[in-house]
Amino acid sequence: LRQALSRDIPELVNNFLSQLELPSKIKKISIDFDVGSEPLLMMGLKGYPQQQTGEKMIHDIDVCAPPMTEVVVNIETNTPFGSIRFVLEHLILRAVMRFELSDLLPVWPCF
Repeated sequence: LRQALSRDIPELVNNFLSQLELPSKIKKISIDFDVGSEPLLMMGLKGYPQQQTGEKMIHDIDVCAPPMTEVVVNIETNTPFGSIRFVLEHLILRAVMRFELSDLLPVWPCF
């Protein structure tokens, strides 16, 4: 699951951000896992350089969450938009269906 999320989410977020044409204005990116009645767990993103470098904005993702039903990406910007929020539901449901709970436990350092 860690590999699936590390591969798919950055690509989706990068695509979204490139459409906004705001990458140089971004202050912070965070991702919430919404697991129903469970509290939200944070997944940190680090290493998103300015667009001018030509590199992808997100290089590394720390995954620490149980199977989830929804992922919310919050983007804080230095623009009149303020914060942008969008949901990646289909991606996560597709990724999680391939794994069993017992297989994932060693991947979760928070449990």
